[in-house]
Amino acid sequence: MEDETGRVKRVRVTADNVEHARRLTEHAMRELRAEPHTVRDVQYTRVRQYTPAIPVRCSFGGPLDLRGVAKSCVNALSLHLSPQTILEGPFQQIREYELPHGKRTRR
Repeated sequence: MEDETGRVKRVRVTADNVEHARRLTEHAMRELRAEPHTVRDVQYTRVRQYTPAIPVRCSFGGPLDLRGVAKSCVNALSLHLSPQTILEGPFQQIREYELPHGKRTRR
């Protein structure tokens, strides 16, 4: 924008939101005694900053611990499925993994 002497002025505004930027721009124009028609070019950049990621390492332990997690999952599923469904088909592999040393359950 140009001031009253015709010199080109640049105004940079940093604000938290658009409304705040508008108020600051109006204030700058009043200070420079500039009219809206003297604005030649408007450029803006919107920057969003997010909280940086916090590195977290989560460990479930060794094979015995994972076997316990698998067993808990199957137990939770058994509340919603019939026992016969758990003893058959796709759950056979996980049941064999759960049972240490290949022990079999009765059918």
